[in-house]
Amino acid sequence: MAKVLLFQCENEREIRQILTPMKIQAVSVPKTKFHMTLKELEREDDEEGYFGGAYPEGSMIVMCDFTEKQLDRLLMDFRNRNVKIDYKMVMTATNASWDVLHVYFEAQREKMMYEMAQRDRKRF
Repeated sequence: MAKVLLFQCENEREIRQILTPMKIQAVSVPKTKFHMTLKELEREDDEEGYFGGAYPEGSMIVMCDFTEKQLDRLLMDFRNRNVKIDYKMVMTATNASWDVLHVYFEAQREKMMYEMAQRDRKRF
């Protein structure tokens, strides 16, 4: 079943309004669970311990078990309603074992590479 993990989203209510008609569950992840992996968070494991380090900047969602059609519709709805989210990721077999900080780092790196490619394309 499709699920969206929400990290530091100030517009969580608006996101949930988009997800509800799609019958997609939204799980708000507290900062204290940033030490957990995406798979643990997706399964909603209740692990002991907590994250006590410096928190990353920005909002992020991770889409779990989405079909291509669900992904397209969600992104279109976000665009149409002007919902701003700094990082949008899809949980994969590779990143399912990453903790939240690793996912944030990778999302930031990918966004930076995309923005550089966009700048380079405009120069030509």
